[in-house]
Amino acid sequence: MDIPQAVEVFVVIGDIYHHLKRKIGFTWEGQILTSSHSGMAKVIARFQAGKDQSVFSPMLEYKILEDTETEI
Repeated sequence: MDIPQAVEVFVVIGDIYHHLKRKIGFTWEGQILTSSHSGMAKVIARFQAGKDQSVFSPMLEYKILEDTETEI
């Protein structure tokens, strides 16, 4: 994921924060297993500009669904 000017990026599932690693430029990546979770996953980022640098801004939100098998 490319998030210009971000200094930290996390994926939040429930109360668990998964830190993404910065690669080239402002590209962030990571691997997160979601198989044991259902609910919402949020991508949040912190930017250095502004008065309060401790504020994280929401970037994306995903709904994690339980894997169900279907018969064909």
